[in-house]
Amino acid sequence: MNALIFSLLLHMSVFSPPKSPEDFRWQKRIIVNYSSEGFDSEFLSNHRQEIRDRKLLLVHLVGKNLIWTNAEESLDVSGFMELKEKIRPTSTWALVGLDGGVKSQGGSELPMEELFRLIDSMPMRQSEMRKDNKQK
Repeated sequence: MNALIFSLLLHMSVFSPPKSPEDFRWQKRIIVNYSSEGFDSEFLSNHRQEIRDRKLLLVHLVGKNLIWTNAEESLDVSGFMELKEKIRPTSTWALVGLDGGVKSQGGSELPMEELFRLIDSMPMRQSEMRKDNKQK
């Protein structure tokens, strides 16, 4: 019986279709980086818990190529390229909120600490933090 359940779970994970930004609505906030410079690996390694706490999906694309992501599932790169078409042509990164809307974008270096502060100021994040504090 356990082998059957394991087999079904394995089959579902291997054959699940790649996810687009829309598939993460109400589950993840998304930061997409379209520049060749990517995410600062030292910052990411020093802020793993903060990234999890903020429910962040990080995606680094260059052209139509997925360079890196912290996603556990496969991603539909074309969906993230469609997102690029919705932001300013000069923007090299975008922050997408839980509701699927673009909350911030820019053409300079990716300001992760500033984005953390912006996310923390959002009403839904404020609610999450209050809930987390009550559980402690």
